[in-house]
Amino acid sequence: MPSFEYIEAFSAAANGHSFRAAAASLALSPSAFSRRIQQLERFVGTELFHRTGGQTQLTAAGRDYFFELEPAIETIRAATITLRARHDERRVRIASSHSLTSEWLLPRLPSLLAEHGVEVEIEISRDARLVREGVVELGIWGGGGGTVPGLVSHTIAPMAAVPVCAARLADGRRPPETLDQLGEHRLLTDRVSRWLWPHWLSQAGYRGARPRIIDHFETNQLCNEAAASGLGVALCLPLVAERFIDSGRLLPCAPVRVHTGAAYQVHLSAENSANHDTTSLVLNWLQSEASTSLRRFDEWWSRQGTSLDPALAFDS
Repeated sequence: MPSFEYIEAFSAAANGHSFRAAAASLALSPSAFSRRIQQLERFVGTELFHRTGGQTQLTAAGRDYFFELEPAIETIRAATITLRARHDERRVRIASSHSLTSEWLLPRLPSLLAEHGVEVEIEISRDARLVREGVVELGIWGGGGGTVPGLVSHTIAPMAAVPVCAARLADGRRPPETLDQLGEHRLLTDRVSRWLWPHWLSQAGYRGARPRIIDHFETNQLCNEAAASGLGVALCLPLVAERFIDSGRLLPCAPVRVHTGAAYQVHLSAENSANHDTTSLVLNWLQSEASTSLRRFDEWWSRQGTSLDPALAFDS
């Protein structure tokens, strides 16, 4: 019997158009996702996908396998939903990305339990199907800020990004102090957000040489830790970077904050939006907590941006 993690990856890939998109739906890096598919193919002894460029297509064996497996997967999903529905109504299941969960959501759950008596179960995933199919009541992750088909989406915090680094860089150089100097340093990002630095630089008006962007970090949390350790410059986002900026391990190093157009959103099904009191309570709680975090981030930027150079600090 293959690991269910392999089966889950196979199902996501079979329902999608590329391994990259399927990996993102499970909050996995492309390499980790590919390893799961390869392990499954080794287990069954045959290739399940044709791989051409960035696209994937089921082989004949893969189609047959998926046809046999999908009803079983749906049975497991339905049985799990039914069993969980019998549990305490003061329990909410949330799907969220790894970094947002560990850096922002988990530290706040004790207060939710103490103040409202609500327990939360967390699934590390960005797969909207989990919300749509009722496996979880809420999904929380960052994205383009648009609507997700079949879901009701609430924006809880826009993503405004500020370049940050440690007070002392590992290569002995001083941190950058201007927009132009960013191109002389290692710019760090995670794999899911590799689009962010090019977008940020363009929006900020950077016109220098093409910078070196290091994008091998699997999560935003690891990227922030690398920057705090002096390995380069990261883009600081509200919520996920809160611990790093509160401790002073990450400091702004260029007097520009860019509103990226992306946002953290809470997603829920129309049914949960209308009929579930506990889900509504948690949604309101998340909105309040995010508003507080966003206000703290704005206050931090106001203090730090001014300390950099009042004449240069600006929002874009």
